[in-house]
Order: sequence, then C-alpha cells, then structure tokens
Amino acid sequence: MYLHVTKKTTQRTKRKSGKPPTHESGFTLIEMIVVIAIVMALVAIAVPMMYGQASNQRLKDTARGIANVLNRARGEAVRTGNVHIVYVATDASGNLLQDPSGNNVAALILNDGAPGATDQNCQIDSGEPIWTVQNVAGVGLGVVGSPATAPNDQGSGNKTSGSTFTEDDGSTAATWVMFRPDGMPLAFDAGCATGDAGSGAGAFYLQNGERNLAVVLKPMGNVKVHAFSVTTNTWTE
Repeated sequence: MYLHVTKKTTQRTKRKSGKPPTHESGFTLIEMIVVIAIVMALVAIAVPMMYGQASNQRLKDTARGIANVLNRARGEAVRTGNVHIVYVATDASGNLLQDPSGNNVAALILNDGAPGATDQNCQIDSGEPIWTVQNVAGVGLGVVGSPATAPNDQGSGNKTSGSTFTEDDGSTAATWVMFRPDGMPLAFDAGCATGDAGSGAGAFYLQNGERNLAVVLKPMGNVKVHAFSVTTNTWTE
C-alpha cells in the first residue's frame, strides 16, 4: 500500500510596485524676483568695473603709443641723418594733424629732411614721409585733479594743458619736439627757429577722466612713462 502525499501549492499574489508620490520642482514667483534682483545688482557692479578697466587700458595704450612715437622719431633721426619731428594734437601752425587720407590723428612723426635743406622747414609738406598714431576715444591731453609734476619732467610749460613742451623761447606752449641727427631733442617754433641742445625736454600728460599718465622726454632724448597714483598722491618711477 502506497501512501500518496499531495502537496498543495500556495499561490501568492504579487503586489504591484507603485511609484512613490512625486513633488514637482520649480521656482516660486518670489524666488524668481529675488534671483533677478541679485543678477541685476551684480551686473550693475560689473559693468562699471569692466568699463573702467577698458578705459584705463586705452589710456595705457595711448601713453605707450606716444612713447613709441618719440623713440621711433629719435631712432629714425639717428639712422637717416634727417631731422624728425613729433607733433601731438596740432602742428606748429596750430592745424589739426591728419594722415595722408585726411583723417584726424592723435600724433604724427614727420621726416623733415636733411638739416639746412630747402624743405627742412618744420612744416608738413606734401610728399614728406610721415607716421601717424590714431585717436583713442576717451583719452586726451591734460590732467585730472592737481598732480605734482612727473619725475624728470624738465619742461617749462603748463601740464594742465597736457604738455610742458615749449617753443624755442622757453615760454610759449608747444605740443611738438624736434630730433636732430644726433638724437638730441630740440624746441622750435613755426618759423623753424630752434633752441639749444636739450631744449626739447618736456612731457605729454594724458588723462581719461579718472587717471593720469605722463610720457616724459629727458634732455638727452630718453623716454619714460609714469603713472599717477591717487592713493599715494605720487607718480611711479
């Protein structure tokens, strides 16, 4: 006799796994207003800073450009044996500077020819070789405030006008200087009368409404750029 054992299988009902309840994420109106206000405040701070940095960089670039013009004019005078003249803003007759295309420029180098030659007359004659420096927006001659005279500036002109260079008489204001073939800077007037050796010393003062820079030309023809610190009220060496 066999004993028959029957096993009963239990059917378990599988439970369906339901998704947990979700919470929709997002910004409330008040949060959005706060974020916008913060962004606007940051922009209000950043934009003036960026503009100021750009303005100061243009001022530095202009000062370096004027320094390069003086150095190049001196070097070309020595190299070629010709008189070279640097004009800033106007020529010796008071005319605005222009490039060969008739566009106004900030500075100009003139190859005025060999000393004593007929066309060596301190005038920008047609066909004479020139090099120009373009105008830079927001940068001009002059000073902001009342800074002291820049180091080694031996010019006798008034720096508030943007230039301490003078004509050959040592008193009439000028924004130009001559380099003779030995590299010595000379003062001169519209009639091309020149001063003594080293009389061309002086400085161009540049400003952007907030900062001052000075491009100083020493009596022997060396050039250096100085910056004025409002914090210490002194010029850099």
